[in-house]
Amino acid sequence: MNESIGPFYNCKEAADFCGYSHSYFEKIVNRFKIRRYGPSKNRFARADLEAFMANPELYATGASRKTRKPITLEV
Repeated sequence: MNESIGPFYNCKEAADFCGYSHSYFEKIVNRFKIRRYGPSKNRFARADLEAFMANPELYATGASRKTRKPITLEV
C-alpha cells in the first residue's frame, strides 16, 4: 500500500503551513530543493513540507553541500 503524500498546497498555503510569510517562503523554496508538483509546478505536498521542517539540511542545494577534494599534481 502506497503512503499518501498529499494534501497539496499552493505557495501561500504552504507558507502558512510552515509558519513563514509568503515572500520569505519563496526565498526558502529557491534556496532549498523542495519538490514541486502539478503541471505548473506550483503545488507543495504536505509530506515534503513536514520532512523539510524536520530536517532542512537534507534539502540544501548543492552549493552548500559540496566538499572540496585535493588535486594531485605531477611535476
